[in-house]
Amino acid sequence: MRARSSTTVIIGSSSSSSGGSSSSSASVGSIRNRIGVLMARQEMRRAAIVTLVLLAGLIPCLTLVLAHERASTHLILDSSASDILQDVLRRDQLRASSLVPDSDNTDDVASTNVHEIPFLNSSDLTPVAFEPANSGVPAFSDQPESEWSISSLAGDSSASAAEAAFTTSEKILKVGCPSLELLTDGAQEEGELRASDFGGDFVFGFATSAAQVEGAVAEGGRGRSIWDDFAERPGKIKDASKPSVTADQFHRYKDDVALLKAMGASSYRFSISWSRIIPDGMGAVNEAGIQHYSNLIDELLANGIAPAVTLYHWDLPSALHQPHGGWLNASIVAAFVRYADVCFSRFGGRVRTWITFNEPQQTAVQGHGYGTMAPGRCSNRSVCETGDSAAEPYIVAHNILRAHAAAVEVYRSRHGRQRVKENGEHGRIGMTLDCVFLYPADQTPGSEAAAERGMEFAFAWFADPLFTGDYPPSMRQAVGSRLPSFSAAESSLLIGSSDFLGLNFYTAQFAAQNTAGAGETADVADGVAPWVDCHVDMTAVSPVTGKLIGERTASSWLHVVPSAVQHMLTWISHRYPAVPIIITENGMSEPNIPSRSLVRSLCDDQRVRFYRSYLSNILQAKRQGVPVQGYYAWSLLDNWEWAMGFSERFGAVYVNFTDPALPRFPKASALWFKHFLKAHSMHIRGHVVQ
Repeated sequence: MRARSSTTVIIGSSSSSSGGSSSSSASVGSIRNRIGVLMARQEMRRAAIVTLVLLAGLIPCLTLVLAHERASTHLILDSSASDILQDVLRRDQLRASSLVPDSDNTDDVASTNVHEIPFLNSSDLTPVAFEPANSGVPAFSDQPESEWSISSLAGDSSASAAEAAFTTSEKILKVGCPSLELLTDGAQEEGELRASDFGGDFVFGFATSAAQVEGAVAEGGRGRSIWDDFAERPGKIKDASKPSVTADQFHRYKDDVALLKAMGASSYRFSISWSRIIPDGMGAVNEAGIQHYSNLIDELLANGIAPAVTLYHWDLPSALHQPHGGWLNASIVAAFVRYADVCFSRFGGRVRTWITFNEPQQTAVQGHGYGTMAPGRCSNRSVCETGDSAAEPYIVAHNILRAHAAAVEVYRSRHGRQRVKENGEHGRIGMTLDCVFLYPADQTPGSEAAAERGMEFAFAWFADPLFTGDYPPSMRQAVGSRLPSFSAAESSLLIGSSDFLGLNFYTAQFAAQNTAGAGETADVADGVAPWVDCHVDMTAVSPVTGKLIGERTASSWLHVVPSAVQHMLTWISHRYPAVPIIITENGMSEPNIPSRSLVRSLCDDQRVRFYRSYLSNILQAKRQGVPVQGYYAWSLLDNWEWAMGFSERFGAVYVNFTDPALPRFPKASALWFKHFLKAHSMHIRGHVVQ
């Protein structure tokens, strides 16, 4: 949708200073010239507005007038903000420019309504609705990313550079983001969402993964991973990019830690690259890799930020996949346990929170069912050279669960739930799972059963073994002999092997019963387990109303459905009572459009509304007794988004990938978190969203 035509005047807050008469007179002359041009063009209304401002004695505040030829929009900037924009928006490209919104991904987005069918008939659930975007989108400048001139930030330390980055972004957003007004005076209003509402022990942080932000793939003794190999195969990555450099956190970790500290984060979730610790997956330990992560952990602790470490975030050492078969080979369990033991030994005294595996469902299904993620195996020979989509996902999942249980046993027996030196607390270890919450497509028993069964095949597939020692009965019945069995000893190790459940949560879909056999379903032509086996059709469009389940994002699979996180948390707490839950990922994507201006790229007000509404629903679940203990936003940085490459941006901090210096610019969402965590407030289009 297009922005409504309106007249907007934004006036800076800088006060007059003595000795400023010469600059003021220059500004007067410039403004008078502009008024003359406007009058000559019969833009009487605009000229009158500027004249009124002049008569009000606000001359020192005005240094730039931005006029639109067709839409009656003006931005009048204060002097401090103008200094920033003179660097960012060089050569006065904003003079009388056409301020048109991006045309991408806007049609029907604002008008999308969330259609919710309560999955749980719980009268005590009070979901907090997403605040839909107002009609129209803000107007922005059109300077391309390649013209940005800020490649480094002032300051002689990472901390001062981070503060400079936030100051810069805030000034730019105040004058260039019409949909956003930052309030930094600490004002509080009744009913606002506050970080303190979650309790003093609640953890707020940001998350990344090594393959997505680290870079330096050929430095420091690192071996190759299956994602290095996958990215080199034609057609596998949307933009044909590779994870060679990404955001280069390997070299810039101090700057990123400073950004975390500036935002007020209490924790940082990152992953360790197995290939950087043991390059071939089984042989000698790479001391350079140990030193890198030791330095990162020390830097976090020195800045009061607790590390939360993921051992496996999809980047298996290549040497373990070829020729050994990777997660299809049961012997990989011993290799993973040794790798985990090295990490526990070297870092355990400084790390309280350990996550063994991130989203094992994706490794099993996308990596070995659809072939759309590394290592790229499936039955469909138009996509994959080899693989068996009906069997391999279950084998991979089984070996991952066995590896998790064995690693946890080593952690607890050999390392005795290490006490963290910083505070004497015992360490904790768990697994992070992902799930799309499923609402029944209609009120029929078939759809209700399909939604529950789909949740079991997606989430309980991994969670049930962690607490019961076996897969859900619905899976045993549907999959039969293709679903492996645990030995009695393995079941014993699995039960209680997760001190907490990590939840990566983003969205929801509608579920309906599907009675077609394998290969006949609407969305799975090659018989991918487990979705064929559970006989569930999933869609983002309601078959009852024809409406999308939520507002669109840049990711085709991700729609904004904030109340779903409350329903998901409640579903988990009912199935696994008293198990602590940590939201280990939550966020949304925007498209990566290099031609976008810096102002437009930083003004991610949809993401701000996303965070605010999802956090509100998490708080509602917490108040209803769900033991949720923490929240990690995905992601700290824009990064390399797996098969999507650099085509989507999930970060709260913008990374300019076209500049070799890879400068970081905090977006509006980063500023929101900074104010939220420091008890400040922010308004978006008249809505308080602290």
